Amino acid sequence: MHRFVEVSMEKRHRNILEIIIVDDDVKRQRVYDYLPGKVESLPSRKAVKKAFKRKQIALGGRFLRSGDWITGGDQIEILEEERQIQDDIQLNVHVVYEDDYIAVVEKPAGLLSSGYQRKTLQHALRGNLKPVLDKSIPLHEKLSVPLLTHRLDAKTHGLLIVAKTYTSRRRIDEMFQQRELTKGYIAMVQGELNGEGTVNDAVQGKSALTRYKSLAIYPSHYNKKMTLVQLFPKTGRKHQLRIHMAAIGHPIVGDQKYSKNEPVLKHKGLFLVANYLDFKHPITLEQLKIAIDCPNKFDRLIQREQKKASY
Repeated sequence: MHRFVEVSMEKRHRNILEIIIVDDDVKRQRVYDYLPGKVESLPSRKAVKKAFKRKQIALGGRFLRSGDWITGGDQIEILEEERQIQDDIQLNVHVVYEDDYIAVVEKPAGLLSSGYQRKTLQHALRGNLKPVLDKSIPLHEKLSVPLLTHRLDAKTHGLLIVAKTYTSRRRIDEMFQQRELTKGYIAMVQGELNGEGTVNDAVQGKSALTRYKSLAIYPSHYNKKMTLVQLFPKTGRKHQLRIHMAAIGHPIVGDQKYSKNEPVLKHKGLFLVANYLDFKHPITLEQLKIAIDCPNKFDRLIQREQKKASY
């Protein structure tokens, strides 16, 4: 006897990615034991387990639980994720790179990457990216809404990779886990910082490593000098760059949270931009190196501080 959970009304607006017809010789088997290896859009047991939690697996108009029984001839529907049908917002997003599998977009400072709030970059993607047009890509591979594969703090400007298919999303996740993707940042920090080096202080109890390189030193009326630096985080801890630069006595300009008790040079927001990505395309394996310029506020800060320092 089947045990089911009522399907919510949202199912009517969710695409069916695949239909799995249970083999005729199955007399009575747990659905979680049957599905792994049979669903292209859920390539692992872990993916199948997550799909149950996300209410993506249905039979006869009802959601299935992992412990439900199935028999030969049952038609199991694999649905797209419910979170992919959030309301969009109208917001112009600069698309730096795009094809049928991925995109790279530029997030402005002050905008959340994703989350439960309506005004996020994630909710603006569909209105800014092209649909998947390659007819050789099967329906179950296409994400109905493109998904961010990583995040930036709300205060940080910069580049983010977006997945447009399930396979590209999974492979980008693997690249991040294996640290096969290089992310570069530019920051303006307080004080004079010469040369290059590394910071390996733990962040929130976890190992963390950041490489830095001084690019230019400018006069500053506020604290005599400020330095433009290139930063390469080798780990991805929350607020890692802000914490590490403050730890060596050079907090990022505008960072009131991690500057300890030191006076903070304020201007407009946080002077940190994720300006560089170097990674292999998850499908074509082409090496992609993508860079953007710093926002205009960096030049305005330099001009303002130089002018004040000359008084």
